[in-house]
Amino acid sequence: MKIAIITDQHFGCRKNSKLFHDYFLKFYDEVFFPALEKEGITTIIDMGDTFDSRKGIDFSALTWSKENYFDRLNGIGSLWYCTGAWTLAWRVTLAVQ
Repeated sequence: MKIAIITDQHFGCRKNSKLFHDYFLKFYDEVFFPALEKEGITTIIDMGDTFDSRKGIDFSALTWSKENYFDRLNGIGSLWYCTGAWTLAWRVTLAVQ
């Protein structure tokens, strides 16, 4: 069984920079998704830090990530997600305050 591991995508970085999102999309279009298909990979592990802000999500970044990452993963297989340091609301606890 082959798996893909991806990490530290930081959607919404640099105040939701279009330049960064265009670069991410180029990677997905030319490298990541073609490699999944070519290699027959159906298990993806996202190691966290998918979004750049731990205190909130920019709706534009959320929409972009849904359309260009999550929706494209739908139907490929299984996605396992780990919580990264930037995903947590607080550094010392998992509790929502």
